[in-house]
Amino acid sequence: MDIGGGRIELNARALGAIRELGEEEDGFITDDGEGLRVWIGDDAFELELVES
Repeated sequence: MDIGGGRIELNARALGAIRELGEEEDGFITDDGEGLRVWIGDDAFELELVES
C-alpha cells in the first residue's frame, strides 16, 4: 500500500510474494551487509521494518 511521502507498507503476505521476485524485476529485495533494500530499475531504496 502506498502510504505517501515515498513510503509503502507491505503486509506479511505481500512481503512473502515480493521476496519471490528475481533480481531482474522491479521490487526485488536484497538483505545483505548494506541492509534491507528494494530495487526499482538500477536504484536501491532502504527498507525499514516496523512491527505493528
